[in-house]
Amino acid sequence: MTKYSQDMPWPRGLRREAAAAYLGISPSKFDDWVARGFLPPPKRLDRVTVWDRFRLDVAFESLTDEAQETSDSWAHLDGPEIEAR
Repeated sequence: MTKYSQDMPWPRGLRREAAAAYLGISPSKFDDWVARGFLPPPKRLDRVTVWDRFRLDVAFESLTDEAQETSDSWAHLDGPEIEAR
């Protein structure tokens, strides 16, 4: 597998390991996010499976920011207001 660095431009089509590295996640987490629909499915041609880097960019941009996720995820735990007596 080719190792990519910031000095090398990323190709448009990325194999699984390279696509995971491009997003900064492990291949197993990449598989999980693809299976759960957070990331797009691959393109396949002649038994070659690649992910479109531009589609990965769009999908990654649409993910919820951590700060927003953290603040929203606790909202369901707020109980009814209790008045002091």
